[in-house]
Amino acid sequence: MKLQQQAFIFGCKTLSLLLLLLLPACSHTRNSSIRSKPQIATPASQAALPPLSDNEISALAHFATGLSNDLNQKPDVAAEEYAKSAESDPSHEPIVIEAARRLIRLQQGERAVELLRKASERKEASGTLLAWLGLAYAQTGKTNEAILANQAAIRKMPANLPAVANMAQLYMQNGKTNEALQTLEIAAAQSSKLPEYWAGLAEIFARYQRQQVLDDSDAKKKIGAALDKAVALNPNDPMLRQRIAEGYLMIGDPARAEVILAKLEKEFPDMPGIRERLANIYLRGGKKERAAEILESLRKENPTNPQPYLFLGALASEQKKFAEAAEFYETALQLNPTFEQLYYDLAGVYITIRKPKEALEVLGRARVRFKLNFLTEFYSGVAQSMQENYKAALNHYTSAELLAKAADSARLTPQFYYQVGAASERTGNLEQAETYFRKALQLDPEYSEAMNYMGYMWAERGERLEEALSLIQKAIKLEPKNPAYLDSLAWVFYKLNQYEEALKWMRQAIEYSEEPDATLYDHLGDILAALKKWDEARDAWRKSIELQPNETIKNKLSQPASSA
Repeated sequence: MKLQQQAFIFGCKTLSLLLLLLLPACSHTRNSSIRSKPQIATPASQAALPPLSDNEISALAHFATGLSNDLNQKPDVAAEEYAKSAESDPSHEPIVIEAARRLIRLQQGERAVELLRKASERKEASGTLLAWLGLAYAQTGKTNEAILANQAAIRKMPANLPAVANMAQLYMQNGKTNEALQTLEIAAAQSSKLPEYWAGLAEIFARYQRQQVLDDSDAKKKIGAALDKAVALNPNDPMLRQRIAEGYLMIGDPARAEVILAKLEKEFPDMPGIRERLANIYLRGGKKERAAEILESLRKENPTNPQPYLFLGALASEQKKFAEAAEFYETALQLNPTFEQLYYDLAGVYITIRKPKEALEVLGRARVRFKLNFLTEFYSGVAQSMQENYKAALNHYTSAELLAKAADSARLTPQFYYQVGAASERTGNLEQAETYFRKALQLDPEYSEAMNYMGYMWAERGERLEEALSLIQKAIKLEPKNPAYLDSLAWVFYKLNQYEEALKWMRQAIEYSEEPDATLYDHLGDILAALKKWDEARDAWRKSIELQPNETIKNKLSQPASSA
């Protein structure tokens, strides 16, 4: 538009002045574009120029009218005038291409074809014009003609990326995958010195990867090779360099992307999105301090931008600073309440720091704003379980399972079925709990948590003790120093009246526990009492009560030694 405005400002107040201004661009040599910066002709130069034909005068008049309508925000009228200008004089390729582009956009493919076809009959017709002819043929459903036009475009200009993209797409639409890939291979073998060409080719390869025409490994090699060629040509355009960096990120090469983005940050510190992407790379690469510096500066510069808070929340969560993470996520949500995933990230943080009430409040906000989904129901189930509302938890888990089966069954992981099994056990439905624990073990035969929970579930009730012993021993084989599993094993031996064996495992459980645990000391007291070691049993129970007051354990202390 700038060139059009420039031409218009210099010369389209009157047609006669426009003619004077555009005469050098309209000479029979055709060496420059009609939209080149005009130069005012002197009387001497006017005398040296050949006279304009009626067609050329008509072309200029329509072009001037098109410019006027463009500047007056009448694009449809401008398109018609450009088309008439091109029809009057098809030798001016820039006008023909511009007119065809607008006609194609207006779904007037047949007229665009006619314009481009006439212009392509000239020996001087460029590969660019022929590529547009191929595109116009494709829009009108003339596939064979489109392929021929694109082939002609590539013959004239081998590194003609639009023609390559058009032809490959045409082959794909006709089920000729091999021909499409061969077209791209030929394009990759060119020796273009334009970094834009290689960046564009990388994006075409990426498109075919997303369409699963190319497998990931092959696509990444091809994309990487094209991007490397673009970088080797030292592009100056910052937007192009950003595109190249995005390409490297897409194929999982953040190191190459970081080099490009770091230079862009230094050269163009105000360029949008650069520091955010760098922060993301630093986060993934473990450079957390550098990431935090960038994010803090972004937050201070623009306190209403939710993106820095989002990244700072992720950084804090990764560093297990969950309270800070919750604050950052809350702020990000206040600034952008439409970011759905953030609700679930925040709920997950609240669950991690055992704040189920807050998690349910966040999930409630998500329910009002978004369609019900697996994460809303699953996290609600976990939060309700933490509040010991096990029936409510099971309702949410059932809903989550149905939603996952309908949309994404991969969500139904061993961990999911473990949570459902635990909630079922807490409601006293052991049969249902067993069903879900076994589902978890079917998906992951070495899921030790399910083995331990199911084994302890039977041991606590004194049922199926041999089976419980086998399950817990398998769990301990996988995690020999897990205090919860060792406690379960000790408890099975206690239920089997093998008190010395129970004591051995219980002492190991306490030894490996990172923090004193009330349940472990309660169990230790019970085992010692069974061995008639009354004083030691009372000491263990007292430690349990100090850690967590419990009336049942207090009653054990108040009973005579013989009945304790």
